[in-house]
Amino acid sequence: METVYVARQPIFNRTQKVFAYELLFRSDFSNVYAALDGDQATTKVINNSFLIFGIETLTAGKRAFINFTANSLLNDIPSLLPQELVAVEILEDVFPDEDIVSACKKLKSKGYLIVLDDFIFKL
Repeated sequence: METVYVARQPIFNRTQKVFAYELLFRSDFSNVYAALDGDQATTKVINNSFLIFGIETLTAGKRAFINFTANSLLNDIPSLLPQELVAVEILEDVFPDEDIVSACKKLKSKGYLIVLDDFIFKL
């Protein structure tokens, strides 16, 4: 049986209480991101979190922030997950073109929380 890993990083509110957890792909116990195709990493985080560990157990009932690639956004992968349990975290390398913005608006209209990961504004 394969050992699976998911890193769980707490996200705190202004009063230092855990608001949510960012779930991150890890390939082994070293807790370091091994360069893997982003789509594969997202798929593994979703599969491991929902099917292996159980999302509510992993997040103690808090919202899970999950990184999504441009491909996964354009293929509407986030909508396969319960909007009340997931925040759609858009990676810093996702260019906000018309299709990406449209995909985000569609997810927002379905009730998903959209968040930016390490965003740097450039003109």
